[in-house]
Amino acid sequence: MVDLLKLAKKKAMENEQVVIIPEGWDERVLKAVDAVLKEGLCKVILLGDEEEIRGKCKSGGFDIKDTEIYNPKTSELREKFAQVLFEKRKHKGMTLEKATELIGNENYFAMVMLDQGLGGSVAGSCICSTADLMRPALQVIGAREKGKLVTSASIMIDKENNRVISSGDDSIIIDPTPEQRADIGFEIANMLKGFGIEPKVAFLSHSTNGSGEHPILEPIRESIKIFREKWPKIPCAEMEMQADAAINPDACKKKWPDSKVIKGDANVLVFPNILVGNVVGHLMMQLVEREFVFMTLGMRKPVQVMGRSSPWERIYDVLILASAQANMG
Repeated sequence: MVDLLKLAKKKAMENEQVVIIPEGWDERVLKAVDAVLKEGLCKVILLGDEEEIRGKCKSGGFDIKDTEIYNPKTSELREKFAQVLFEKRKHKGMTLEKATELIGNENYFAMVMLDQGLGGSVAGSCICSTADLMRPALQVIGAREKGKLVTSASIMIDKENNRVISSGDDSIIIDPTPEQRADIGFEIANMLKGFGIEPKVAFLSHSTNGSGEHPILEPIRESIKIFREKWPKIPCAEMEMQADAAINPDACKKKWPDSKVIKGDANVLVFPNILVGNVVGHLMMQLVEREFVFMTLGMRKPVQVMGRSSPWERIYDVLILASAQANMG
Protein backbone atom coordinates (compact mmCIF):
# COMPACT_ATOMS: atom_id res chain seq x y z
CA MET A 1 0.00 0.00 0.00
CA VAL A 2 1.45 3.39 -1.06
CA ASP A 3 0.89 5.73 1.89
CA LEU A 4 2.56 9.06 1.16
CA LEU A 5 1.64 10.64 4.47
CA LYS A 6 3.00 7.67 6.40
CA LEU A 7 6.26 8.08 4.47
CA ALA A 8 6.19 11.83 5.15
CA LYS A 9 5.63 11.28 8.89
CA LYS A 10 8.60 8.93 9.00
CA LYS A 11 10.74 11.52 7.22
CA ALA A 12 9.48 14.32 9.49
CA MET A 13 10.41 12.40 12.62
CA GLU A 14 14.01 11.84 11.51
CA ASN A 15 14.87 15.26 12.93
CA GLU A 16 12.26 17.43 14.63
CA GLN A 17 11.87 20.57 12.54
CA VAL A 18 10.29 23.94 13.26
CA VAL A 19 7.55 25.01 10.84
CA ILE A 20 6.82 28.75 10.73
CA ILE A 21 3.15 29.59 10.15
CA PRO A 22 2.46 33.20 9.10
CA GLU A 23 -1.32 33.12 9.70
CA GLY A 24 -1.17 31.67 13.19
CA TRP A 25 -4.57 32.95 14.30
CA ASP A 26 -6.61 30.81 11.90
CA GLU A 27 -8.66 28.22 13.82
CA ARG A 28 -8.00 25.50 11.22
CA VAL A 29 -4.30 26.10 11.71
CA LEU A 30 -4.58 25.89 15.49
CA LYS A 31 -6.47 22.61 15.30
CA ALA A 32 -3.85 21.18 12.93
CA VAL A 33 -1.02 22.43 15.16
CA ASP A 34 -2.65 20.76 18.17
CA ALA A 35 -2.61 17.46 16.23
CA VAL A 36 1.00 17.59 14.96
CA LEU A 37 2.29 18.60 18.38
CA LYS A 38 0.47 15.72 20.05
CA GLU A 39 2.12 13.30 17.59
CA GLY A 40 5.55 14.88 17.95
CA LEU A 41 5.84 15.44 14.18
CA CYS A 42 7.33 18.93 14.40
CA LYS A 43 7.45 22.12 16.40
CA VAL A 44 5.84 25.32 15.16
CA ILE A 45 6.24 29.07 15.39
CA LEU A 46 3.02 31.04 15.01
CA LEU A 47 2.88 34.62 13.76
CA GLY A 48 0.14 36.98 14.82
CA ASP A 49 -1.27 38.69 17.88
CA GLU A 50 -0.53 36.46 20.88
CA GLU A 51 -3.60 37.49 22.83
CA GLU A 52 -5.86 36.67 19.88
CA ILE A 53 -4.15 33.33 19.26
CA ARG A 54 -4.24 32.28 22.93
CA GLY A 55 -7.89 33.31 23.12
CA LYS A 56 -8.83 31.17 20.12
CA CYS A 57 -6.92 28.23 21.58
CA LYS A 58 -8.83 28.55 24.83
CA SER A 59 -12.25 28.83 23.18
CA GLY A 60 -11.52 26.04 20.69
CA GLY A 61 -9.85 23.68 23.13
CA PHE A 62 -6.56 23.65 21.21
CA ASP A 63 -3.36 22.82 23.07
CA ILE A 64 -0.37 24.50 21.42
CA LYS A 65 1.82 23.80 24.45
CA ASP A 66 4.83 26.12 24.71
CA THR A 67 4.72 27.22 21.07
CA GLU A 68 6.50 30.51 20.35
CA ILE A 69 4.34 33.34 19.00
CA TYR A 70 5.76 36.42 17.26
CA ASN A 71 3.82 39.52 16.29
CA PRO A 72 5.50 41.00 13.17
CA LYS A 73 4.08 44.42 14.00
CA THR A 74 5.63 44.64 17.48
CA SER A 75 8.46 42.08 17.58
CA GLU A 76 11.92 43.11 18.74
CA LEU A 77 13.21 41.36 15.60
CA ARG A 78 11.59 43.94 13.30
CA GLU A 79 14.64 46.18 12.96
CA LYS A 80 17.04 43.31 12.32
CA PHE A 81 14.69 41.63 9.85
CA ALA A 82 14.03 44.89 7.99
CA GLN A 83 17.77 45.31 7.54
CA VAL A 84 18.06 41.75 6.17
CA LEU A 85 15.22 42.37 3.73
CA PHE A 86 16.74 45.68 2.66
CA GLU A 87 20.14 44.08 1.96
CA LYS A 88 18.50 41.35 -0.12
CA ARG A 89 16.35 43.68 -2.20
CA LYS A 90 18.25 46.97 -2.43
CA HIS A 91 19.60 45.96 -5.85
CA LYS A 92 15.95 46.02 -6.95
CA GLY A 93 15.44 49.52 -5.61
CA MET A 94 14.01 48.67 -2.18
CA THR A 95 14.68 51.29 0.49
CA LEU A 96 15.16 50.61 4.19
CA GLU A 97 11.94 52.54 4.81
CA LYS A 98 10.03 50.21 2.48
CA ALA A 99 11.67 47.11 4.00
CA THR A 100 10.62 48.30 7.47
CA GLU A 101 7.06 48.67 6.23
CA LEU A 102 7.00 45.26 4.56
CA ILE A 103 8.47 43.39 7.51
CA GLY A 104 5.25 44.11 9.43
CA ASN A 105 3.54 41.76 7.00
CA GLU A 106 3.47 38.22 8.39
CA ASN A 107 4.58 36.63 5.10
CA TYR A 108 7.69 38.80 4.77
CA PHE A 109 8.47 38.34 8.47
CA ALA A 110 8.14 34.55 8.10
CA MET A 111 10.47 34.41 5.08
CA VAL A 112 13.20 36.42 6.79
CA MET A 113 12.78 34.26 9.89
CA LEU A 114 13.26 31.17 7.71
CA ASP A 115 16.22 32.74 5.92
CA GLN A 116 17.88 33.48 9.27
CA GLY A 117 17.63 29.86 10.36
CA LEU A 118 14.95 30.26 13.03
CA GLY A 119 12.85 27.52 11.42
CA GLY A 120 13.17 24.72 8.89
CA SER A 121 10.23 25.62 6.65
CA VAL A 122 7.24 27.93 6.20
CA ALA A 123 3.64 26.83 5.66
CA GLY A 124 1.16 29.56 4.81
CA SER A 125 -1.58 30.89 2.55
CA CYS A 126 -4.60 29.52 4.38
CA ILE A 127 -6.05 33.06 4.35
CA CYS A 128 -4.00 35.05 1.82
CA SER A 129 -3.59 34.13 -1.83
CA THR A 130 -0.78 31.90 -3.07
CA ALA A 131 0.70 34.94 -4.82
CA ASP A 132 0.84 36.90 -1.56
CA LEU A 133 2.81 34.08 0.06
CA MET A 134 5.08 33.25 -2.86
CA ARG A 135 6.06 36.84 -3.71
CA PRO A 136 8.08 37.31 -0.49
CA ALA A 137 9.19 33.66 -0.68
CA LEU A 138 10.78 34.24 -4.08
CA GLN A 139 12.22 37.60 -3.04
CA VAL A 140 13.78 36.40 0.22
CA ILE A 141 14.34 32.64 -0.11
CA GLY A 142 14.52 32.16 -3.86
CA ALA A 143 15.37 29.08 -5.87
CA ARG A 144 17.59 26.26 -4.63
CA GLU A 145 20.08 26.96 -7.41
CA LYS A 146 20.67 30.18 -9.31
CA GLY A 147 18.82 30.11 -12.60
CA LYS A 148 16.63 27.19 -11.57
CA LEU A 149 12.86 27.42 -11.36
CA VAL A 150 10.48 27.20 -8.44
CA THR A 151 7.41 25.16 -9.19
CA SER A 152 4.50 23.41 -7.50
CA ALA A 153 2.90 19.99 -7.39
CA SER A 154 -0.57 18.78 -6.49
CA ILE A 155 -0.52 15.30 -5.01
CA MET A 156 -3.57 13.05 -5.09
CA ILE A 157 -3.51 10.18 -2.63
CA ASP A 158 -5.61 7.47 -4.25
CA LYS A 159 -5.94 4.80 -1.56
CA GLU A 160 -8.63 2.96 -3.49
CA ASN A 161 -6.17 2.17 -6.29
CA ASN A 162 -3.05 2.09 -4.09
CA ARG A 163 -1.27 4.92 -5.85
CA VAL A 164 -0.07 8.49 -5.56
CA ILE A 165 -0.46 10.78 -8.58
CA SER A 166 1.41 14.08 -8.62
CA SER A 167 0.91 16.86 -11.16
CA GLY A 168 2.06 20.39 -11.90
CA ASP A 169 2.60 23.20 -12.36
CA ASP A 170 -0.76 24.61 -11.29
CA SER A 171 0.05 27.72 -9.28
CA ILE A 172 3.41 29.36 -10.05
CA ILE A 173 4.73 29.20 -13.64
CA ILE A 174 2.05 30.62 -15.91
CA ASP A 175 3.30 29.67 -19.38
CA PRO A 176 6.44 27.52 -19.13
CA THR A 177 8.99 27.27 -21.90
CA PRO A 178 9.84 23.75 -23.12
CA GLU A 179 12.92 23.78 -20.87
CA GLN A 180 10.89 24.93 -17.86
CA ARG A 181 8.22 22.32 -18.51
CA ALA A 182 10.90 19.61 -18.56
CA ASP A 183 12.30 20.97 -15.29
CA ILE A 184 8.82 20.89 -13.75
CA GLY A 185 8.64 17.20 -14.58
CA PHE A 186 12.03 16.60 -13.00
CA GLU A 187 11.25 18.51 -9.79
CA ILE A 188 8.04 16.53 -9.27
CA ALA A 189 9.75 13.22 -10.09
CA ASN A 190 12.60 14.07 -7.72
CA MET A 191 10.12 14.87 -4.96
CA LEU A 192 8.51 11.43 -5.29
CA LYS A 193 11.93 9.78 -5.20
CA GLY A 194 12.59 11.61 -1.95
CA PHE A 195 9.66 9.73 -0.45
CA GLY A 196 10.88 6.43 -1.88
CA ILE A 197 8.32 6.31 -4.72
CA GLU A 198 9.59 5.45 -8.21
CA PRO A 199 8.42 8.19 -10.62
CA LYS A 200 6.93 7.60 -14.06
CA VAL A 201 6.44 10.77 -16.09
CA ALA A 202 3.89 11.75 -18.73
CA PHE A 203 3.53 15.14 -20.42
CA LEU A 204 -0.18 15.79 -20.90
CA SER A 205 -1.96 17.05 -23.98
CA HIS A 206 -5.17 16.64 -26.00
CA SER A 207 -3.26 14.14 -28.13
CA THR A 208 -1.77 10.69 -27.43
CA ASN A 209 1.35 9.69 -29.36
CA GLY A 210 0.64 11.99 -32.26
CA SER A 211 -3.09 11.27 -32.57
CA GLY A 212 -3.62 15.00 -32.94
CA GLU A 213 -1.56 17.46 -34.93
CA HIS A 214 -1.33 21.15 -34.15
CA PRO A 215 1.47 23.68 -33.57
CA ILE A 216 0.59 23.84 -29.84
CA LEU A 217 1.91 20.28 -29.51
CA GLU A 218 5.43 21.13 -30.58
CA PRO A 219 6.53 22.82 -27.30
CA ILE A 220 5.24 19.80 -25.35
CA ARG A 221 7.15 17.38 -27.57
CA GLU A 222 10.24 19.53 -27.18
CA SER A 223 9.85 19.28 -23.40
CA ILE A 224 9.70 15.49 -23.65
CA LYS A 225 12.85 15.44 -25.77
CA ILE A 226 14.68 17.65 -23.27
CA PHE A 227 13.52 15.60 -20.30
CA ARG A 228 14.52 12.26 -21.81
CA GLU A 229 17.95 13.60 -22.78
CA LYS A 230 18.68 15.23 -19.40
CA TRP A 231 17.29 12.49 -17.15
CA PRO A 232 17.39 9.24 -19.12
CA LYS A 233 17.13 7.09 -15.98
CA ILE A 234 13.70 8.48 -15.06
CA PRO A 235 10.94 6.65 -16.99
CA CYS A 236 9.16 9.12 -19.27
CA ALA A 237 6.67 8.57 -22.08
CA GLU A 238 8.22 9.00 -25.52
CA MET A 239 5.38 11.24 -26.73
CA GLU A 240 2.56 13.36 -25.36
CA MET A 241 -0.37 11.61 -23.67
CA GLN A 242 -3.99 12.33 -22.84
CA ALA A 243 -4.76 12.10 -19.14
CA ASP A 244 -6.79 8.90 -19.36
CA ALA A 245 -4.08 7.09 -21.32
CA ALA A 246 -1.47 8.27 -18.82
CA ILE A 247 -3.15 6.86 -15.71
CA ASN A 248 -5.62 4.23 -16.94
CA PRO A 249 -4.13 0.94 -18.30
CA ASP A 250 -7.27 0.11 -20.29
CA ALA A 251 -7.31 3.52 -21.95
CA CYS A 252 -3.61 3.24 -22.72
CA LYS A 253 -4.10 -0.15 -24.40
CA LYS A 254 -6.73 1.36 -26.67
CA LYS A 255 -4.99 4.65 -27.45
CA TRP A 256 -1.33 3.60 -27.42
CA PRO A 257 -1.08 -0.20 -27.33
CA ASP A 258 2.65 -0.30 -28.14
CA SER A 259 3.72 2.29 -25.56
CA LYS A 260 7.04 1.07 -24.22
CA VAL A 261 7.46 3.18 -21.07
CA ILE A 262 4.11 4.30 -19.69
CA LYS A 263 1.30 1.77 -19.79
CA GLY A 264 -1.36 3.76 -17.99
CA ASP A 265 0.75 3.80 -14.84
CA ALA A 266 2.19 7.34 -14.82
CA ASN A 267 2.38 9.05 -11.43
CA VAL A 268 3.92 12.35 -12.56
CA LEU A 269 1.66 14.37 -14.85
CA VAL A 270 3.08 17.54 -16.38
CA PHE A 271 0.49 20.10 -17.51
CA PRO A 272 1.01 22.26 -20.61
CA ASN A 273 0.52 25.48 -18.59
CA ILE A 274 -0.97 26.92 -15.42
CA LEU A 275 -4.36 27.49 -17.07
CA VAL A 276 -4.86 23.76 -17.59
CA GLY A 277 -3.23 22.76 -14.30
CA ASN A 278 -5.12 25.16 -12.06
CA VAL A 279 -8.53 24.48 -13.61
CA VAL A 280 -8.05 20.70 -13.49
CA GLY A 281 -6.67 20.77 -9.95
CA HIS A 282 -9.47 22.79 -8.43
CA LEU A 283 -12.11 20.87 -10.35
CA MET A 284 -10.74 17.53 -9.17
CA MET A 285 -10.78 18.66 -5.55
CA GLN A 286 -14.48 19.47 -5.84
CA LEU A 287 -15.58 16.36 -7.74
CA VAL A 288 -13.30 13.52 -6.68
CA GLU A 289 -13.34 11.91 -3.24
CA ARG A 290 -9.59 11.66 -2.89
CA GLU A 291 -7.12 13.28 -0.53
CA PHE A 292 -5.10 16.14 -2.05
CA VAL A 293 -1.97 17.85 -0.76
CA PHE A 294 0.30 20.45 -2.33
CA MET A 295 4.03 21.01 -2.40
CA THR A 296 6.17 23.88 -3.60
CA LEU A 297 9.38 22.57 -5.14
CA GLY A 298 12.79 24.03 -5.98
CA MET A 299 13.06 26.57 -3.14
CA ARG A 300 16.35 27.13 -1.30
CA LYS A 301 14.38 26.39 1.87
CA PRO A 302 10.92 24.78 1.94
CA VAL A 303 7.84 26.98 1.61
CA GLN A 304 4.48 25.20 1.44
CA VAL A 305 0.98 26.39 0.51
CA MET A 306 -1.95 25.36 2.69
CA GLY A 307 -4.77 26.61 0.44
CA ARG A 308 -7.54 29.04 1.36
CA SER A 309 -10.38 26.52 1.02
CA SER A 310 -8.54 23.75 2.88
CA PRO A 311 -10.09 21.99 5.88
CA TRP A 312 -7.92 21.56 8.96
CA GLU A 313 -7.08 18.00 7.95
CA ARG A 314 -5.36 19.21 4.77
CA ILE A 315 -3.46 21.85 6.74
CA TYR A 316 -2.31 19.05 9.06
CA ASP A 317 -1.00 17.17 6.01
CA VAL A 318 0.82 20.26 4.74
CA LEU A 319 2.54 20.74 8.10
CA ILE A 320 3.79 17.14 7.92
CA LEU A 321 5.05 17.63 4.36
CA ALA A 322 6.72 20.93 5.28
CA SER A 323 8.54 19.22 8.14
CA ALA A 324 9.47 16.21 6.00
CA GLN A 325 10.78 18.40 3.19
CA ALA A 326 12.97 20.30 5.64
CA ASN A 327 14.64 16.97 6.41
CA MET A 328 15.29 16.19 2.76
CA GLY A 329 18.04 18.78 2.48
